[in-house]
Amino acid sequence: LGSAWRLFAPVSAATATIIDLPARGDLIEDWPSDGSFEMRRNFNRPSNLDDDQVVKLAFTGLAKGARITLNGSPLVDRTNTAQGNASVLSFTIGKKLLPQNELRIVFGNRNQFSNSNVVILESVMLEIETTQPINRD
Repeated sequence: LGSAWRLFAPVSAATATIIDLPARGDLIEDWPSDGSFEMRRNFNRPSNLDDDQVVKLAFTGLAKGARITLNGSPLVDRTNTAQGNASVLSFTIGKKLLPQNELRIVFGNRNQFSNSNVVILESVMLEIETTQPINRD
């Protein structure tokens, strides 16, 4: 996706810490025990997309408790899920994709990551798939 992830803790923080993936619980050991935190990343729309291509965002290892938005539009809310980390979540984002985009992942409670070995997020990928026209012959 191009740019680095910026970590804001708490979400209202004015400054960010640059992080790499996979993001783990040890990132937040020294933060206050209350409050939410947010990961943000900016990226550009691929310039060579054709009309027959579908664009998706795919997340691996996303921890429960996350809310994801793209350019302010919700993609998923896992804040009330009882499931653990999602192996793969994929979302078609074609109409939500702008020339310049902002992806935000907000976690509501840092206490769920008190174990430094907990993975918050493993990877995020932009996937481009070509749809095959149906041959009606």
